Amino acid sequence: MKHFNIRGGIGDVTVPNTKTRPQDNLYLAINSNWMEKTQIPADQPYIGGFRELDIKVKKQLRKDLADFMNGKKALPQIANFDKVVKLYEQAANMKTRNDLGAKPIKKDLQRLLELQSFADLNEQAAQLFKQDFKLPFAFEVDQDLKDTDQNAFYFAAPGLVLPDASSYQNKDNAKKLLGVFAKQMKHVLELIGFGEDDSEMYAEQAVAFDQKLAPLIKSQEENNDFAAMYNPYYLKDFVNQFKEFEMGNFLNQILAKQKVDKIIVTEPKLFEHINEVVNDAHFAELKSWMIVKFAYGYANYLSRELREANFPYSQAVYGIQELSSSAKQAYGITADELGEFVGVYYGKNYFGDKAKKDVEQMTYHMISVYNERLKNNDWLSEATKKEALKKLSTLKVKIGYPTKLPEVYDQITLGNNLYDSIRKIRQTKQAFNITKLNQKFDRQLWAEDMP
Repeated sequence: MKHFNIRGGIGDVTVPNTKTRPQDNLYLAINSNWMEKTQIPADQPYIGGFRELDIKVKKQLRKDLADFMNGKKALPQIANFDKVVKLYEQAANMKTRNDLGAKPIKKDLQRLLELQSFADLNEQAAQLFKQDFKLPFAFEVDQDLKDTDQNAFYFAAPGLVLPDASSYQNKDNAKKLLGVFAKQMKHVLELIGFGEDDSEMYAEQAVAFDQKLAPLIKSQEENNDFAAMYNPYYLKDFVNQFKEFEMGNFLNQILAKQKVDKIIVTEPKLFEHINEVVNDAHFAELKSWMIVKFAYGYANYLSRELREANFPYSQAVYGIQELSSSAKQAYGITADELGEFVGVYYGKNYFGDKAKKDVEQMTYHMISVYNERLKNNDWLSEATKKEALKKLSTLKVKIGYPTKLPEVYDQITLGNNLYDSIRKIRQTKQAFNITKLNQKFDRQLWAEDMP
């Protein structure tokens, strides 16, 4: 675990000193008592004021969800909230999860094991994409950054093993963390039912392929340059960039009847060098990467034993001392997959419609005041004032919780166990995302978030 000291004009603020005077160091004068008394929870990577609030809110929501599950509380009048409670119940039912063990994931991993060649991958890639198997690239429909009333089709990077592309630049630390990951995934695959030699081979080859991808993918810092993310290509030019992977056939299958004229490339380096990594020569490593990424991504929805086996890498990266409780994980899963419902429930129950309307009115009042001040401003140019007023007039006020939820939640169905439910939810979301391609961007919807 890495520790960083915070230094600057105020000096070192990592060591509390309750005798500090405000005029000497305001930060330490205010926070030293808290710093001395507060411990980082064993299942958390850090602690702070907002994190303490987050912990408090989640504790209340865990209690509420448990009460809904046990019939101690009537379900709120929120459409589809029964799905939230059912998913929470499946996640919290450790007996069923432990009894099933690795059984639910085996049929999906078998699909990947049956890929015998790059030709097989070409033939099945579209179906694998639709069913939430990881490919060495990603596609998503989202708001067009330059025509914000419309949705656009984006080509993006897959997730890397390490937290950020820049993490690979420190070669010693990267080697250490990738070693922890490979050892962990060997163990996870063995628990699922793979032989020892095969498990080791898949883990090592997955890491090797990950290291081929890493130099081609932007760091988070580079992704902060939004202008550099917008690289549109005509469909024909985009498809022609791929040599061995049959991108034209792939897009025809995943888009079905959706028409696309351009694809926006957010990762130009990956796009430029895609044929160097996605090819027949690297098929074995790519297949191993797909197997390991899938097992890593879904092991936490299986038994306690598999969840524990899937934990050492998180410990090494984030310094978390222990696995969170089953109850905390059950809430986390529910919030991750159906968090907008949880957020609406919390907002309505603990914030309320009246408070929401009051804050909305205050916000509109502030906008009107700002509008008048801009109109009467005597030091900005007329052109600047015009653009500022235009921007102000397009603001969409979103306070507390959304009043409209995406239609995808009406389409979601749950399975007979936690793993199957997560698979169904993600596949439904994947399919629904593609249907938005030729629709206007819906400004009434919020970005997904949860308490």
